[in-house]
Amino acid sequence: MRNLWVDYAKGIGILLVVLGHVLGGLMRAGIAEGEIWGDIFNIIYTFHMPLFFLLSGMFVERSVVSKGVGSFVLSKIDTIAYPYFLWMIIQGVVLVFAASYTNGNSDVTWAGVFDLFPAKDQFWFLYDLFIMMMVSMLVLKFVPNPLMVMVILSAGMYVTMADIASTELAKLSAYLIYFVMGMVVSRIQTALAKNIGNYSGLLFLSAVGIFAQYAFTFSYEYKFNEYSGFSIFLAVVSILIVLSFSILLASKGASRWIANIGEASMIIFLGHIISSSGSRIVLQKFFGMDDITVHLLVGMLMGIAPWYLYYRFSRNYPILQFAYKSNVKGIISHNA
Repeated sequence: MRNLWVDYAKGIGILLVVLGHVLGGLMRAGIAEGEIWGDIFNIIYTFHMPLFFLLSGMFVERSVVSKGVGSFVLSKIDTIAYPYFLWMIIQGVVLVFAASYTNGNSDVTWAGVFDLFPAKDQFWFLYDLFIMMMVSMLVLKFVPNPLMVMVILSAGMYVTMADIASTELAKLSAYLIYFVMGMVVSRIQTALAKNIGNYSGLLFLSAVGIFAQYAFTFSYEYKFNEYSGFSIFLAVVSILIVLSFSILLASKGASRWIANIGEASMIIFLGHIISSSGSRIVLQKFFGMDDITVHLLVGMLMGIAPWYLYYRFSRNYPILQFAYKSNVKGIISHNA
């Protein structure tokens, strides 16, 4: 059974992911000018990916226990490794054809399309998430006091490695701590929902979050990739705001459109850069449109709507689901 408030949280998260990428593209294209856009971009990036790592970590322990090692690994190949390889190639092909119009990656060649390591663009998330899943699975199955070990491991890596410049290990170290927080949240989610899933909890967290974001972005002018205790605090408070709001939406029977988007978050994540960037290119290069409001609205719409509709359609035609998950586990089980 799906956890409705988690779908709301994923929906909010994927909306922020698309907005962040749309805004980043507009800034590089010279359409979003002025410090305010950079500040909004910075605020989004302080917590939107930590949110997704935390949500992913919430279910890893239950999944390992219920599936066992073999099935767990195959399920993550189906839902994380497979879409990583598939969409790294798809997006690479698109970038080759659109190289003369895009803001970045203009040096992508046909040979580079099949250069799958290190991860490019948004796919670093899947790359790091798969590693986190495998490490946590091994610890959960073979190490005493696994949660304590994961807490110590993630804290140690954050302190010692997160600020290493331009390495895959640095990014993994910076985000593993949020994945492990998700493992902790999974054990206390009932109590957490009771304490923050109300209007007073949301109001308090929002006040703290606004103050912290103002101090981080405007007073001290920190950037989202400056890792410290302050940045962890800011990310955690911002995530708790999202969780509080999501729990409230679920408990009040609010419109499910955000939750429905959250349910489709994987295919939206995989394809949104192609469609949202394409809309920017068409508007700017072919119609001479530089209005920031139009670009934001169209970019968000094109980043979400086509992929959401694809997801809904794929539920009736399972073959279309191969765009965002394979069936390695099913094939192996059938042949066994």
